[in-house]
Amino acid sequence: MRPFARIGFAFESKDGDRFVDASSVTLGGRYSMPTIKPDGNFVQYLVGASTEFGRVTGYVTGSATSGRSQGNGYGVTIGVRVPM
Repeated sequence: MRPFARIGFAFESKDGDRFVDASSVTLGGRYSMPTIKPDGNFVQYLVGASTEFGRVTGYVTGSATSGRSQGNGYGVTIGVRVPM
């Protein structure tokens, strides 16, 4: 079994307000809509383990974020890697 872990720090240097612009061919004019303001920085975590079963590798990982104003995320991934 091979355990692994990673911690990352995400820094968004352009964390100001963002807008999506659009225009209509039939109605004319331009439209602008605000989007979610990105977080300035947050931390990402990843832990997991993998093991080999002959030529096949199985793995499980868990991931999470902290410090996000829009809500933190969590996830689990289970997978199999088969050479072609």
